Amino acid sequence: MDAMILSPDLESRTRLRELLSEASGFGVIKIMSTLTEGLQRLFAGEHYGSFFIASLFGYDVVREFIRKSKETKAGCDAAYVMT
Repeated sequence: MDAMILSPDLESRTRLRELLSEASGFGVIKIMSTLTEGLQRLFAGEHYGSFFIASLFGYDVVREFIRKSKETKAGCDAAYVMT
């Protein structure tokens, strides 16, 4: 399953990517610094099974990202984890 990590903090993105790379079950792991980048990938048709979203973005902003993501075919069945 492919995953997307969304965090404005480079160090956090890198650590989580390393951790997920060591875990079995994850294929491609993309990292994005903004939620806008993540939505653009979804609207372009990229599919991800899991999204790991930094709480640094704020609850309301993350909730809106998830709502918009679930409206896409690529994100409707994904798991969303706030980190």
